[in-house]
Amino acid sequence: MLVRYTKSETGKLKKQALIYTQKEHKITRDMIDPDALWVTHKLREAGFEAYVVGGAVRDLLVGKTPKDFDICTDANPRRVRRIFRNSRIIGRRFRLVHVYFSHQKYLEVSTFRSAESGDGQNIYGTLDEDPLRRDFTLNTLYYCPRDEYVIDYLGAFKDIKKGKIRPVIPLKTIFVEDPVRILRCLKYKVTINFDLTFRLKRRVKKDASYVANCSVSRLTEELFKVLSCGSAKGIIATYYEYGVLKYFIPEIARFMDQGSRKKTVLNSLEKLDKHVHGEGEDRRSRMIYYLLKPLWDKENFDQVISKERFNHVLKFSKNCLSPLIAANKDIEGAMRYYFRKNKWPTTRPLKRKKPL
Repeated sequence: MLVRYTKSETGKLKKQALIYTQKEHKITRDMIDPDALWVTHKLREAGFEAYVVGGAVRDLLVGKTPKDFDICTDANPRRVRRIFRNSRIIGRRFRLVHVYFSHQKYLEVSTFRSAESGDGQNIYGTLDEDPLRRDFTLNTLYYCPRDEYVIDYLGAFKDIKKGKIRPVIPLKTIFVEDPVRILRCLKYKVTINFDLTFRLKRRVKKDASYVANCSVSRLTEELFKVLSCGSAKGIIATYYEYGVLKYFIPEIARFMDQGSRKKTVLNSLEKLDKHVHGEGEDRRSRMIYYLLKPLWDKENFDQVISKERFNHVLKFSKNCLSPLIAANKDIEGAMRYYFRKNKWPTTRPLKRKKPL
């Protein structure tokens, strides 16, 4: 293990970060997405720093295959955009760059954030400042593909080895700034089997209501991330246990409050998880089907589905997902799949033109 030093205001050297070598962290280049290696190489070739950061490093350390490989650099978004023609800048509050490799695949490149960022400010900074603007320590590790070392500013390496979720931002403000962090925090608890510190658990329960203040688009995306990760049953159960689900998907939470219906919902999500792991299921229509099937079963709809009845079921389904807003085509696809599974006769307007 190496140590990275910096100078204090008095000119004395002080420890700034720990640097773990390949022998210690066990991450090799062949574990990294080749496209991520190419992006970091191109950025360094242009004279900038570039690291694989956050969830990818965390997942590799716990033996999981990362779903995404995010990259962090000191190049500002416009400069990144000029380096990669196959890219575009996104975001308003804090701008990011998506580098595209196909219609379905892109890598996210962010610029180091300043310690002064916050309250809607968009201030770029240095590698030394960037970890302080992340949410939990387990997302603050930086992997350098060229030198194969991992930089740790906040003791994240030890937290991961201990299986602890520890916040970086003060507890009083971490969820006020961004309530989606509550959903992600509990998702980490389930997907990587980590424990929350006592104070963090208490703060999650206290601040759960802030989730209702998030934008509908962000919450909707977060729901589909949960449903597509292969651990939907455990995550939704944990949201319910911590009192978060009633602010995330209120109708689902109310349904689970009633007798044995909680078990019915979780059993349905368990089937979804099996399909995600076994078949790589990624269709949103199927995810909605497994989430809403228990609620549809309970309603006992008229099995002769006329156009009017179809619209009634569509309205009911949207209400079940409210305040989240899924695309009509995805909800309708879930409904058609439900009708076919139950062998209900349908009228001409329900015949699908394209395969789901």
